Amino acid sequence: MSRAFASQLQFGPSHGVSAELLFVGLGGNREGTLQTFARARELITAHREIRLLGTSPLYRTDPWGGKSVEPFTNAVMALGTTTDPHHVLDILMAVEHALGRRRENETRWGSRTLDLDLLAQGEWQISRPGLQIPHPRAYLRKFVLVPWADLAADYEVPGAGQTVAALLEACPDDSRVERLDATL
Repeated sequence: MSRAFASQLQFGPSHGVSAELLFVGLGGNREGTLQTFARARELITAHREIRLLGTSPLYRTDPWGGKSVEPFTNAVMALGTTTDPHHVLDILMAVEHALGRRRENETRWGSRTLDLDLLAQGEWQISRPGLQIPHPRAYLRKFVLVPWADLAADYEVPGAGQTVAALLEACPDDSRVERLDATL
């Protein structure tokens, strides 16, 4: 649990519903990325079982995997949720689709309108086709860890036994991650 968000995890009709902390990574490198991120935030938080707790700054990052030539914009959102990770993933996939992402037409690690990654939720540890949390490659990617650390450096990632800050410190990725003068 990140101390920064612990007090914000009580919400619902009676404000007595206990929620889980949820982190979602956002990425994109096509025209209109900032507007797409803002719309994604609106669509995600329109669900009554999800509440926005905070956002990281935006970052310009080198493309991962060598398939895209355009730099990406990345950020992380902290949310509270009263639903399970499977439903959260369904919501994230529906938002991506609503905002123009067509996974069937994409190259892995290629350019994209929007990528929403479920990084971690509560104490959940799931490893199944289609859903793996915590995100299995987050610890390898500075474009995930830098904004996540800005938001919740003290969050201990389930199963890793380390905080986001410690994972960032040990991250082998040496790609460029540049903070922008913009927020989500």
